[in-house]
Amino acid sequence: MTPRMPAEISDSLIERMLLERAAPSARLGLAEEIVAAAAATPQRRRPAIWVAGGARRGGPFIAAWVAAALVLLAIALAIVGPGRDWLAAIDPSTPSPSTSLQPGPSASAPASGEQLVAFIRSIRTGTPDQTEQLWVVSPDGGDAHPLLPELTGDLGLGGWSGDGRRLVFTRGTFGALDDRLYLTDRAGTTAAPVDTGCLAPCLSESGPTLSRDGQRVLFIRHYAERSVVAWIDLASLVVTELDETRMAGIASAEWSPDETQISFASVVAGQTAVGDKATTYVVAADGTDLHHVTPPQRAYDPHWAPDGSTILVSTAATTIDGLDRRDTYDIALVRPDGSDFKLLTTDGRSGFATWLPDGRVRFARLTIDGLGSIVTWEWWSMDADGRNAGRLDLPQVIQEQIDAAWPLTP
Repeated sequence: MTPRMPAEISDSLIERMLLERAAPSARLGLAEEIVAAAAATPQRRRPAIWVAGGARRGGPFIAAWVAAALVLLAIALAIVGPGRDWLAAIDPSTPSPSTSLQPGPSASAPASGEQLVAFIRSIRTGTPDQTEQLWVVSPDGGDAHPLLPELTGDLGLGGWSGDGRRLVFTRGTFGALDDRLYLTDRAGTTAAPVDTGCLAPCLSESGPTLSRDGQRVLFIRHYAERSVVAWIDLASLVVTELDETRMAGIASAEWSPDETQISFASVVAGQTAVGDKATTYVVAADGTDLHHVTPPQRAYDPHWAPDGSTILVSTAATTIDGLDRRDTYDIALVRPDGSDFKLLTTDGRSGFATWLPDGRVRFARLTIDGLGSIVTWEWWSMDADGRNAGRLDLPQVIQEQIDAAWPLTP
């Protein structure tokens, strides 16, 4: 059995799903309702440095504040002893000082080195309202269970570290714009909030991605009218905002495999005659050399190839014939400099593409039955050039997850 959707697909369905997943400000439509006092901070030409938990500093004060933060961190570590800081609390190899959120009784500790698939599941709370839980499952479909049974809310899925030991995600309140970053381990030992210093005029944070060594988190910081790509070093708790990326509707930021570049998409609702505008960009990790790599019409959800030579993107196109409108969604490949843009699918119902460890592409295909009345998502794979596409035989619990955090490719 595969997840079912209404036969009639509303306009820009996939784009709106992406917005709801990665850009809370777009999901809630609050940009015009935010008070003028929460206006976005001015743009700069260099990356802006934040000390997490405090105000942004600039000029000659940066070095002093960073040094002070590092001194305080060293003092704290000396007092509590090695292995007792908040980052160690989510390292499976270190005893955790916080055990308020433990795996459920049916959850067995994952074997050392075992890779897990994470996903978000809606649950009933005993009232008409629903909430969400973070779940994990083995790639073979076994031992599906809530990773953090006591943690619920409006959750946003991030991704795993390269060794599969740490998972980053966001948690907020339904109907509010207050999403913040959290870290946990694959055993669900605890949920550690990541203090990035998101204070007014900062509204929320989304789209987190861990570096392969698990020491940095790339994320999107949202202000009233603009968003910005940022990252935090988990050892020093220093946040760097890439001011050149400050624009509306940022979503889906991801490091290149060597972490020298960052790809991201800007999805802005209703900016063209036929719907949303979505453009994929690449910027150097130091905030320089910002450029778009896709045609400026509706290309988003970028994912780097394991060798960093190309980027997968999802595309959308709209055709209008009188009163008839048709939206199509496909997958494309492009180089980081914007050259060699190539469609890998042309069926008009493909998206959510990621890379498999063997270099093939995994993607979701929307299919309709013979009566044209049932719409289902199925996971497929294909070669990196778009050939040899075929349906993946996945366990049902994984097959039904349209948005999941898969283990990283090597």
